[in-house]
Amino acid sequence: MQENKAPSLELLQSFQLINGLGAESLTWISEQLVPITLSPGTALTEEKMTNRELYFISKGTLDVQKRASNSTQETILSLEATTVIGEVSCLLGRAAIASVVATSFVTGWQLDTRILRKAPPHLHLRERLLERVLKLVSSRLESTNQSVLKLLHAKGSSSTLSLKEIDQFTETWKAGLSFTEDFQDLDESWSFK
Repeated sequence: MQENKAPSLELLQSFQLINGLGAESLTWISEQLVPITLSPGTALTEEKMTNRELYFISKGTLDVQKRASNSTQETILSLEATTVIGEVSCLLGRAAIASVVATSFVTGWQLDTRILRKAPPHLHLRERLLERVLKLVSSRLESTNQSVLKLLHAKGSSSTLSLKEIDQFTETWKAGLSFTEDFQDLDESWSFK
């Protein structure tokens, strides 16, 4: 089931990633969005799936899940609307490191980042969105760093993390943010050649 209604410019402004873009840019983005609706338990993205879409979630909650070594799905983080999902996968064109599963009825839109090449050049949308995606990734990485500190603090000063705990944490939060020196590994959606 899909919601056929395009988002209002006011609603689009509520998403951190595109907040502050001009009306012409927001209108163009709005025209490219494909509505999505998910029932509880439905996966938006799957671990190891390559993704070129950004997902703008306007309603609902989702869990970020990682497959544990015993093949069970462990919830790492819960997300609530309004939020953007898929920034790392679409930035690097690499497989997702986790699955994102709806825990309630979810509505929103997806934007295939490859379509940004067709944006009117004077809008500079790829440049503006790339800058914002990098800021979002940096912000989420900082949140991850804070989670590590809280985990270490919770373990107590006399206790250390086991290798298994460190490996699990590393696999869970590895964002694949290692670029080649000349950034040649960015997904083609963001290339300016």
